[in-house]
Amino acid sequence: MTSSFSETFEQSRTKFRTAAAENGAMMFSESITGSGAHGEALSIDFAVWRKSDETKRAFVMTSGVHGVEGFAGCAIFIDLCSFAKEYFLKLKEGDVLVIIHSVNPYGMSWYRRFSENNVDLNRNCMLPAELAEMLVNPTTEIYTKHYEVLNPPVPVPEMQFDFFLFQSLGLLLRYGFEGMKQATVSGQYLYPEGL
Repeated sequence: MTSSFSETFEQSRTKFRTAAAENGAMMFSESITGSGAHGEALSIDFAVWRKSDETKRAFVMTSGVHGVEGFAGCAIFIDLCSFAKEYFLKLKEGDVLVIIHSVNPYGMSWYRRFSENNVDLNRNCMLPAELAEMLVNPTTEIYTKHYEVLNPPVPVPEMQFDFFLFQSLGLLLRYGFEGMKQATVSGQYLYPEGL
């Protein structure tokens, strides 16, 4: 038996698609923008087992929200597909089982936790009211005021003395570690290219 664990996103996706299809799943795939680390097209793949067209209850399992962490979850799902067929026989009319291979295929392929838009899907999933509250948070103003320090227009060379270190230290002294941490996190809602 081959290992369910994979070294690349493409290997994992292929194993998942094969295991799910061989065990009676209907397969759906949603392409996303961007390319993988090895030039592969990226997609979010869905394996669905259902008893009827009507859906009364759904059991949905996801992996790979943090991209690189998806390798373990996807390996479990690949093995789980072999049990899904047996579980499918126990489903009642209207029951649906959905397994989603990787919610963040870009992060999984590039071995990082962020999406192709530099978004941490686990930390940035907010309801509209939560987002509105975040945008008027005073820490957002700190981020805006010190945007150039937090997001230098050019990479800061290791040996160049451009006051970046002093500016950063000054921000920490002025707002404290927690204040700067919150400002950095909340500022990304206004500036997608930011931290």
